[in-house]
Amino acid sequence: MPDSTDDTRNAPRRSHPQVSNRRRSRGTSRSPDAISNTPADPVEKRLEWFAKWSDDVFTIPGTGFRVGLEPLIGLIPGVGDAAGLIVSAYVPIEAWRQGAPKRLIGKMVGIIAVDALVGVVPVLGDVFDFAYKANRRNVEMLEDWLEE
Repeated sequence: MPDSTDDTRNAPRRSHPQVSNRRRSRGTSRSPDAISNTPADPVEKRLEWFAKWSDDVFTIPGTGFRVGLEPLIGLIPGVGDAAGLIVSAYVPIEAWRQGAPKRLIGKMVGIIAVDALVGVVPVLGDVFDFAYKANRRNVEMLEDWLEE
C-alpha cells in the first residue's frame, strides 16, 4: 500500500458536486467567516450575492431605502415582470438542489406568485416590487433551513 498524504478514500461524499453536506449555525461557528457575518459555504455566498443584487444593491439617496435590479427590470412594460419571474425561480431551484422540504419550496413559490400577480398591476405592482423583496425573503428562508 503506497504511503500517500492525499488519500481521499475516506473523504465524505457529497450528494451533488456543488452541494455541501456541512450544516452550520452562524452563532456557534468559530471560523473567521462566521465572526465577520459573511457566509462561508459557497451555496450561501451565491444566495447572498443573488439576494443583494436582485433586491438590495442600490440605495435611494436621502431615504436609506434599498432596491435591486429585479424591481428595476419590472419597470420595463411587458417583459420586465416575466423576466423577474424567471430570475426569481433561482432560489426555489437552489432549495430543491439542497434537499429542502417540499413545503419550504412551496412557500417560496407562493411568495414568487404573489410578487408576480401583484406585479402585473400598473404602478401598484411596481411599488409593491420595490417594497416586497420576494427574493430576499426566499433567500432568508432557505438560509434559515440550511442552518437547522
